[in-house]
Amino acid sequence: MASYIPPETWSQHPGNYAAMLGEDTSTYMDGWVIHWPGSSRGPYTDPTLAQSIARLQGYETYHLSKEWRGLAYDYAVDMNGRLFRVRGTGGSAATSGDYDEDGVPNNRETDAVLLIVGPVDAPSPAMLAALVDLVDDLGGPRRYVIGHRQARGTSTSCPGPRVMATVIDPIQRDGWSALSTVGPAVPGTYTVVSGDTLSKIAGRFGTTVARLVAANSIADPNLIRVGETLKIPKSPKSPQAPTAPKSPQAPKSPTKPARSWQEEVIDKMQTVDLRDADKTLVKGADVGRLQALLAAAGFPPENSFDSKGRPDGEGGAGTKAALGALQKRHPKTGTGGHPDYQAGPKVWTYLLAA
Repeated sequence: MASYIPPETWSQHPGNYAAMLGEDTSTYMDGWVIHWPGSSRGPYTDPTLAQSIARLQGYETYHLSKEWRGLAYDYAVDMNGRLFRVRGTGGSAATSGDYDEDGVPNNRETDAVLLIVGPVDAPSPAMLAALVDLVDDLGGPRRYVIGHRQARGTSTSCPGPRVMATVIDPIQRDGWSALSTVGPAVPGTYTVVSGDTLSKIAGRFGTTVARLVAANSIADPNLIRVGETLKIPKSPKSPQAPTAPKSPQAPKSPTKPARSWQEEVIDKMQTVDLRDADKTLVKGADVGRLQALLAAAGFPPENSFDSKGRPDGEGGAGTKAALGALQKRHPKTGTGGHPDYQAGPKVWTYLLAA
């Protein structure tokens, strides 16, 4: 069984998760849903334990600002293969929609796993190995595994294109054996995993068993070993039939590039003006979001959170000071290189990427 880092170690509010451990839902879980943070800032590739804990605490603060009970995943995995227990099998997680349309919402029949990766990172071998260990510990493969964006009724890019291409798509195509615990294949090679056959590998790479046997000097085509690295020969190019000349086409009208989820969120955010907040409180939902995001970015507003760690949504001197500290550290978020104590698009853009 794998080792799990409990909320008592990483969370700022471990009691919130202790209250979720009363119900064991693992016996009727139908699927797995994979998530990512959606943040562009590192480091992700080789995080220390302290860096991963700081990230989880930042995500936790943001989720608490939405009046959730805590970080809304069941488990989390970092790039060094550390497994964090969050809600565990006893608490539902924030995966909206109903993937299999059986009338049971995803957040009641799936375990949500957060892969702590960036948008340009492919999950590391250690992360993939830990994910397989987690699946084995909780009873093995289930009826389905999906990326969050595949859940019906959702509108999100989560878990991002790299995770979809390197985790979700291979599992949906070939099963969990597609995730090698030895390491990902490099161009021209493949590492054998449990359940592989030469025929299956040949089909995956568009070659033949005979070519694999020849390229790897395999004496017995029926005997390959888990962990063995095979050379993948290049497939010979088939001669192509001549094609008829294409008729001229009208030029396509330029398409707008896809907008990021941050841009879509920022459009809905109001500018929070804290210039006079030390005299008059500024209240509202966006003030609470600002307080949560400032704390997650390392600029926690003083006297702005309740006993459960939720922002109070009342921008006073503490929130103004925290925003000023952010703008001093990152002058581009202010005006003319100086703090202006207004949280507009520049501030929201920075905080949503932090």
